[in-house]
Amino acid sequence: MQLKREHIIYYATKYGGNYRAILKAIRNQEKYEEISNCNAITIIDEDYPDCFWHLQYPPLCLFYLGNKKLLKGSKIGIVGSRNPLESSISEIKVIVKNIKSDYYIVSGLAKGIDGYAHRAAIAFGLKTIGILANGINYCYPLENRDIYQLMTKEHLVVSEYPADTKPQKHYFPFRNRLIACLSDKLIIADVKMKSGTMVTVDLALSLNREIYCMPTNIFEQRDNNQLIKQGANIICCLDDIRNI
Repeated sequence: MQLKREHIIYYATKYGGNYRAILKAIRNQEKYEEISNCNAITIIDEDYPDCFWHLQYPPLCLFYLGNKKLLKGSKIGIVGSRNPLESSISEIKVIVKNIKSDYYIVSGLAKGIDGYAHRAAIAFGLKTIGILANGINYCYPLENRDIYQLMTKEHLVVSEYPADTKPQKHYFPFRNRLIACLSDKLIIADVKMKSGTMVTVDLALSLNREIYCMPTNIFEQRDNNQLIKQGANIICCLDDIRNI
């Protein structure tokens, strides 16, 4: 049986986005049924993003809502704490406002910095891409429902998990590899060394992505300054942002 995109979409749907199960189904050439009315990009499609081939586990099927052409543009990832400092929230707005207009903003549509990054992009007229750790029809967290609904129409949301799949804890670190890979450069708003943000940073470094970080007050319980000491590019003025 010659592998077709319809096979992969069916396996991804049947097995709820489980990577190993999908791969096993492909290798075993399992029977399939055609899935109708499904926006998806598979690993054998011409519009599959080339950058994902550099991953140890390249996504086999990506479900999406919105404009898939955004996957081909220049992109900056922005990630950080789910409970950010007020100063970090303000700085993200300034950063996005001053980023070159031909960049798209990539983040995870999660609580905290992710949501603020998407909101700033929308407010300042940039396109933005949300990489989800749940199905594309499931909005999580609910506090981001307004921008989620807008992004599914005018921007882009992408997930390896089909339709109404609810988020699970182990989906998030696996999802982060897509944020790291899709981003040409990565900006860190605020970070703790043991966090999901650092998972994304480590993945981005393994892919030779440039890391940018904002310094924080030495009395704040954040590790931004440590990340800068380890070699991240520092953002300390508007010219630093404009030169990214």
